[in-house]
Order: sequence, then C-alpha cells, then structure tokens
Amino acid sequence: MIFAPLAVSRQTQREGEKLGVHVTVCKTQPDISDGVNVTNYEKLHHFAPEGFGGLVLDESSILTGFDGSSRKALESGHIRIQKAFNEALPTTHQQCSEKIEHNRLMCCLGTEVPKCEILVSIKTLFDDERTRKTPSGYEPYKDVSDEHCFRIMARTCAWHIYKTVTKGQEEWAGVDTSEGYHLDEGDRRFWARVYESMAYNTDQPEEE
Repeated sequence: MIFAPLAVSRQTQREGEKLGVHVTVCKTQPDISDGVNVTNYEKLHHFAPEGFGGLVLDESSILTGFDGSSRKALESGHIRIQKAFNEALPTTHQQCSEKIEHNRLMCCLGTEVPKCEILVSIKTLFDDERTRKTPSGYEPYKDVSDEHCFRIMARTCAWHIYKTVTKGQEEWAGVDTSEGYHLDEGDRRFWARVYESMAYNTDQPEEE
C-alpha cells in the first residue's frame, strides 16, 4: 500500500501503467486488490495497515509539516496526552485484544509524555492559576477546562517536535517521524509486526 498526498494517487497509477504495473487507487479497505494499491493521507483512517505486506509513505515530508491537516491531526493528540497524564491509556491492543502491561505514551523524540519537562511545566502552571485567588477573593481562571489545558499542551508539543525535527531551519535533523509523533505500546507492537511482515516477504524466494 502506498500512502501519498492528494492528486498523487492518480499520477502513481499512470506511472504504473507506463511500466506495465497495475496500480489500484483505493478509497477504503474493500477497494484493495492484489498487487500495488495507493491512496492519499487524508483517507488513512479508512485502512488497517496490518493487512498489507508493505507500506510506502510517498513524499513523507508531509508528516513533518507544521501547517495544514497534518498539524491539526497532531494537535488532536491532546486526548491521548490527557489519558497519559491520567494513567488512562488502553490496557488491551485494539486490533488483537492482547493485554498491555504498563502502557506508556512516548513522543518520537524519545520522551515519555507525562515526564516531559515542557508539558509538566504547562500542566503545573495551569493547575496553579486555576486555584489562584486575587486579594478580593476572585478566581479569574477557575473555569478554564482540562480540555483547554491539554490542547495547549498538544500544540506546544507539536511545535517542539517540528522545530526539533527541522532544527528550526526547515531542514531534516535525523528524527524519524514516519511512525507518528506519539506512540503507545499498542502502536509500537503494530509497527513491530509491520516490519516483521515486510522482512518476511523480502526473504521469500520469488515465484517462477
């Protein structure tokens, strides 16, 4: 399966025709066929990658861009960040229902999310401000919600990852974001199986 930016799927199909390779453009999982399949990143949620022998991320620099839908998808990670801080991450694998002991959410920079000094400082600041009273007894920030706090944390996390990945100069700094920005134990098991499957298929002798 090839994941590509918008408008690139049809281009990939045309290039395949020139080489005599049939490429299927897919919208959802039922559209896949034997051989090469392609879809765009915006349809990623319609597919279960473990069903493929290999995955290709075309023009994967889109994953490190800070603007547009990729950034918004990362910012929506505030839900997972909140669960990580509240020790409420899933205890079973979503695909195979395996038990997960001590589930941890890690960012692609290698930091366990609830132990990130940046995020902890933001959470501490919000908690302090929400309980702060003016000399007259007024509490100006008592109605600030947890969701707002974790959204700010997610945006800060997104910016920190982006600036680290690009070294602040729109250059790649060797940080691998191809598996995602935040991974819990279920995500890590998923990618391990993808790589095992890819290695297994590579080692198989070609059919005559």
